[in-house]
Amino acid sequence: MPAQQQQQASAGFWTLDYYKKYFDINTQDVVERTTAAVFPKKDFFALVSVNPDLYGPFWIPTTVIFLLFACKNISQYISASIAGSDYTFVISDLSWAFSSVYGYVTVIPLMSWGICRYYHLPLTLLQLVDLYGYGIAIWLPVAVLSIVSNEIFRYVLVGLAFVLSGRCLLQTKTSVFQV
Repeated sequence: MPAQQQQQASAGFWTLDYYKKYFDINTQDVVERTTAAVFPKKDFFALVSVNPDLYGPFWIPTTVIFLLFACKNISQYISASIAGSDYTFVISDLSWAFSSVYGYVTVIPLMSWGICRYYHLPLTLLQLVDLYGYGIAIWLPVAVLSIVSNEIFRYVLVGLAFVLSGRCLLQTKTSVFQV
């Protein structure tokens, strides 16, 4: 075993060396996984089961949080400007976006992993984090397009995002469990 692999194998989970292997991914892999999660033509589970990573499941939710917060404030500023009123910046929206998005990509995979462990199903926690982390990539364009101040348009966008992200989850479920 090479010295670097031996050092990583002996590193405890509290060290950075332990987590290096989960961020060893190139841009092409991240783009392919994100595209497969948004437009599930390929089997997403097959893409992540070989080399699960934490890069996409960290940066995609972080970008979604930023875009939700920024685009909501831009939309409200535009609406206030059109109405001729003053706009007040609300920082608590950022904590709401942070809690809801990171709660979704951590709590739901943890609960799913617990269920999988109980029923002896073949999914690891890292694969579930990948599934949910990449699965919210559809919310990136939805956040940007939600600047448009038409409520019907926003509801259609949200509905479409739920359908596409749900399709990714269901397709993975059927490929893993052969339903």
